[in-house]
Amino acid sequence: MAIGDVNDDNFIDDLDAIQKVVSSSASKGLTAFALVGSFKGEEFGKLGGDKKSVEKLKNVVDARKLSFPVVVLPDEMSDAQKQNYASYASAYDIKQSRTVLYAGADNKIKFAEVITNTSSSAQFKKLNQMLSQK
Repeated sequence: MAIGDVNDDNFIDDLDAIQKVVSSSASKGLTAFALVGSFKGEEFGKLGGDKKSVEKLKNVVDARKLSFPVVVLPDEMSDAQKQNYASYASAYDIKQSRTVLYAGADNKIKFAEVITNTSSSAQFKKLNQMLSQK
């Protein structure tokens, strides 16, 4: 799972790296998805009806031939959904764009990192190594 800001071009580039990870481990049943919204400080939120950004994401998915879902945080949520999302964001410390999480078959998080420009290659290599041991 990848969480990112729609206006973070580095996150958009991370989607290519995630596609490579998914493609190389598809035979092992690995799947992925990306949740896209907008960060204001350390708070991840909805796009607020930003149709231009949604169209941008559709173009990214098509142009980069991503095989995994790239979804936006819904503009409207029920109170229960808001509460569930708040619990999720807090439990997994979602405070920055480019957060990538990997959970094993036991649903336990095995990889949780914020991808950085200086370490992205090493971070995705580490993730690939974890998956190759699966």
